[in-house]
Amino acid sequence: MRKFMNGYFYFTRGQRNGTLILVLIMFLIFVFPYICNLFNKSSRYYPDPGFIKQVNAFYLLSGHEGQTAEIQGEPELLSPCPDRVPNESGPRQTEESLTGEPVRQASQHQDKALLPQPQLPDKTALPARMKIDINSADTTELMMIRGIGPVLSRRILKYRDILGGYYTVSQLLEVYGIDKDRYLETEPFVFADTSTIVKLSPVSDEFGVLLRHPYLKYEQVSEIFRLRSGNKLNSPEDLLLSAVFNEADLTRLYPYFSFD
Repeated sequence: MRKFMNGYFYFTRGQRNGTLILVLIMFLIFVFPYICNLFNKSSRYYPDPGFIKQVNAFYLLSGHEGQTAEIQGEPELLSPCPDRVPNESGPRQTEESLTGEPVRQASQHQDKALLPQPQLPDKTALPARMKIDINSADTTELMMIRGIGPVLSRRILKYRDILGGYYTVSQLLEVYGIDKDRYLETEPFVFADTSTIVKLSPVSDEFGVLLRHPYLKYEQVSEIFRLRSGNKLNSPEDLLLSAVFNEADLTRLYPYFSFD
């Protein structure tokens, strides 16, 4: 039996010394926290006065209950207990509980004066009396209107060039990106000066010039040239003789046609 034990559990002197040292280290690791607690019996901490002042300044700027405080003297020792942390559901720890002195109340007007004032946006709506002519305005003027940015302003100008000018403000609804809601916001601040509209001449303009207009289709331009070749086109009403034109087409085209 002894030989069996010596065969499996025999330690050399070096192994025994190493085992003892390992046991000693493990013992110190487990005992060390208890030794530290013996020398440090208090779990309190001393708050930094500068940090307390920053907290007070935050409460002053944010207008929390109109309270502001300045640390005077040495602050009271704070315990890291959860019930002393201010929160919305429980009682707040006021300056008086920290220093033993009454809290200095800041007036409501002082709080509002110290609060950061909101910055007005660079682009505000134009006054109702000030209107922009959409037939002469550039992109800078159009962007003064709330809801009109650089993309929409360029689209408005591009469509104006294709049309030859707007004869009514409601044509803005034909611009891609302007829906009914945006139009209702824009309409009070714009108007259309119809004296600057560039008109077409159905009796003399080339085929490509007429076809470029967004209100004219290919078959309609072809019909204009057919009537023109037979000297049957002398007024806008002559277009109604053709099946490719109706009264709605004539109403839209009338401001852009000149038969002089």
